[in-house]
Amino acid sequence: MISESSPTYHGWIIVALSFAVITASYSLLYGYAAFLPSLTEDLSISKAEAIAPYSACIFVYSVASLWSGRLTDRLGARPIVFAGGILVILGFVVLSRAEDAAMLFLGFTLLYGVGMSGVFIPTSAAIVKWFLVKRGLAVGIANLGGSGAMAVGPLAAAMLISEFGWRTSFVLLGIVGGGLVSLAALGFRPAPSNVSQIDAGQDTEKAWTLPEARRTSTFWIFCVVYLVTLAVMFFPLAHFAAFAIDLGWGPNGGGALFLLAAIGGVMGRLGIGWLADRFGAKVGLFGLLACMAVSCAAFGVTTDALIIHASAAVFGVGAGSAVALYPVVVSALFGRAHVGAIAGFAFAFTCSGGGLGPLIGGWIRDETGSYDGAFLFAAAASVFALICAMALRPPK
Repeated sequence: MISESSPTYHGWIIVALSFAVITASYSLLYGYAAFLPSLTEDLSISKAEAIAPYSACIFVYSVASLWSGRLTDRLGARPIVFAGGILVILGFVVLSRAEDAAMLFLGFTLLYGVGMSGVFIPTSAAIVKWFLVKRGLAVGIANLGGSGAMAVGPLAAAMLISEFGWRTSFVLLGIVGGGLVSLAALGFRPAPSNVSQIDAGQDTEKAWTLPEARRTSTFWIFCVVYLVTLAVMFFPLAHFAAFAIDLGWGPNGGGALFLLAAIGGVMGRLGIGWLADRFGAKVGLFGLLACMAVSCAAFGVTTDALIIHASAAVFGVGAGSAVALYPVVVSALFGRAHVGAIAGFAFAFTCSGGGLGPLIGGWIRDETGSYDGAFLFAAAASVFALICAMALRPPK
């Protein structure tokens, strides 16, 4: 068997394919925002009606991960990712025919949302089953596609809209993005049965099933940790623009914070992934929670531009690695055999609840007239999650 450290090891091909799948699919998610002006004008709907399918899509693909994770364990990643790409294409074709908000929900929330459930959990499950020693690094590299998508998606959508109009652009983006997902899916294949012996001797991971995992306190502690982690992660990302305006930086001030957070995210996906491989997934989890706690605390206690911009990069390190480390922590606690089902169930619970972060942060801002209290609350929540994470250990 070829070592994980070898560039010819097939697991790295799975990583490259996963990178392509994540980049293509999430580019469409982030690119949707470029269509909002056209949708509100041509369909005579409000901005809230135009953006609502986007918010609902996050919920749908989180909940649908319940089934995509289980199916991945049963059938392998290839058919699940392939079907996800087909649903993405169908969803964007429906969007191109939209005449009202209801068709936006059908195309983006339902079809595209369910299609997206065939991306993150299935590709992550495929990677962790191919890797034992370099698992964190491998998942981190694949999830760099999410950072690239933040730049590729909106730019590609804006260019196509200006050239072909929004209806044709939906079709073109859907065919290209969804087509790349389905095409890349054809390269996935199951990990060999003896992959557990690569570079690390005999694998001693117990193969916990989802019902067995749910009966342990470890599983629910993990869910609490990640429910808080994702809530804190989404809060600054949703409020950076408004936060910059409060600081008197103008509407473009938030763009610099987003850029620095994205740069930090790239560093986090690689750095925290390496940390998890070197010292254990639990240490990597401590690292990302510490980054989020420190940066949110800084946002809440200072108005110094240099410190805030540096804190945005530190926050990006934590936030960028939070999702990438998700399946790594699950597999470290419960083994790799049923990681799709376990991670999918937990993801449906934690990610759908993660939307509480922006709501709570916005409510504190409205009640107090400042983001200071909201960011300090987020810092305290991160510390709470860090304390809970200390109790995480593989169940016996």
